[in-house]
Amino acid sequence: MWPYLSEWVDRARRENHAPVEIDAIKAKIASRDMQLWGVRVDGETVGAVVTEVYGATCAMPYVAGRNLSEWLHLLSTVEAWAKANGCTRLEGNGRVGWERALKRQGWKVVQVTIAKELD
Repeated sequence: MWPYLSEWVDRARRENHAPVEIDAIKAKIASRDMQLWGVRVDGETVGAVVTEVYGATCAMPYVAGRNLSEWLHLLSTVEAWAKANGCTRLEGNGRVGWERALKRQGWKVVQVTIAKELD
């Protein structure tokens, strides 16, 4: 799946200013320390989600795609998988727009990350 989804994962990594290289994410997926989820709508790949379980938390550090409203409901699949794997918390980070989009599904802001580029 990596060839079809790596562009989405890299986009999420760059948009979140993640201090990790794409090859490191790929290695964690290959070693099963992270999980890669492809998002397909009407037979077309439209996004990707990367999860990582630590303790009782399932984190979604990288999420990217287009036409979010068409596939946001699919995150319930990740939620069910997390519960089946003993997780009691699902968390993610991303752009401010995610708060608005996910609020209807029971998500709430618990932390905000802000950044300043230095010259």
